[in-house]
Amino acid sequence: MNAPKSAVYLEVSDVRKKIEELKNVGIKVVGEPHVVFPDPQGIFDRPGNEWLAFIEDSEGNMVGLMSREIP
Repeated sequence: MNAPKSAVYLEVSDVRKKIEELKNVGIKVVGEPHVVFPDPQGIFDRPGNEWLAFIEDSEGNMVGLMSREIP
């Protein structure tokens, strides 16, 4: 197909755990989990860190997985 690539972001409960699960079944990880927004004051929600990682789907699209870690 000649469709353009796209990026989709999905929220998961724990991005680090989900990436390990996906690696174990052979999903290509193109960006390891990392904190993209430390939020100790809880500007957008309760205090915590926003995590993000990227995988590639079967069509070559990037899929971002994100979660919020609240201490």
